[in-house]
Amino acid sequence: MKTYRSINNWVIKGYKPETVLNKLQKIEIFNFKNEEYISKFESPIKNKKIILEMFPNAYIEEEHGLLVFIRKKLFNISLIVSLIISFIFFYYLKGLIINIEITGDYPRFEENLLNSLESYNLNKYSKFPTSNRLIEIENEILNDYYDQIEFLEIRRNGSILKVKYTKRRKGIDLPSPSNSIYASKDGIIKQILVKTGVVEVSINQYVKKGDLLINDTLIDTNNNEIFIGCEGKIYAYTWYLYEINYQNNEKLPKDEVFIELIDLIRNKVNKNIDGEDEYIEKENVLQFEENASTITLKVHYTLVEDITR
Repeated sequence: MKTYRSINNWVIKGYKPETVLNKLQKIEIFNFKNEEYISKFESPIKNKKIILEMFPNAYIEEEHGLLVFIRKKLFNISLIVSLIISFIFFYYLKGLIINIEITGDYPRFEENLLNSLESYNLNKYSKFPTSNRLIEIENEILNDYYDQIEFLEIRRNGSILKVKYTKRRKGIDLPSPSNSIYASKDGIIKQILVKTGVVEVSINQYVKKGDLLINDTLIDTNNNEIFIGCEGKIYAYTWYLYEINYQNNEKLPKDEVFIELIDLIRNKVNKNIDGEDEYIEKENVLQFEENASTITLKVHYTLVEDITR
């Protein structure tokens, strides 16, 4: 046997030695042994398929020879190369931004923030800059959006770029105390909301336009006048009467005309309302009639308004 040949050491169980030798007589085998129906022998690697066809339960116990040696060496080399490539790829990925996480309290601002990050090439699968460069970018973006955010932090956490920001809070403008406040229209007092000043009216009191509502001056026990200013609102029931005439030359149905006219009047009424705290308390249709081709609609409204404005 030449040492450079590639040989398989075979094991076949459950057959008499004569049976094994009889089936294998046409192929090259050597060093045949049999103990208790376990046959062991060597055969060139080229006979592997033939042996398995004759004995499906046969198995190779060992391989040796030049071809086997080369195959193992190639496998080891391939394994080493694969590991090297994997390590290089992992090291390359480690330096990339795999994901960007943004945390903050101003969702509408985040699109601008993402655009800014992209302008600095801080997007997915781009290379991480140095920590010092991240701080520089952080300061530059914070300066660009100084009027919108008051805090910004851009940091690397593994393969994730973490961005934290806080919306800029506007300073509280404290109102300057005003002078005495007078009623801007007639009404019956419904609600009094005064922070500063001396209230000169009470709930359910009827007041006329020009009446003093909140006094800006306090009289102390020594009868001295002390200016304290005024700040507050006073809501009252107010009244409006609206009349509108419509020439119904086209002979439209009265219900259609009513809907059109009442909408026109309500639009006029809503112009007197300022904010959610003012509203229509009551709507009372006093007249809706047609005379010749003229339709007249008269409506009385009770509103709740701030009569300090």
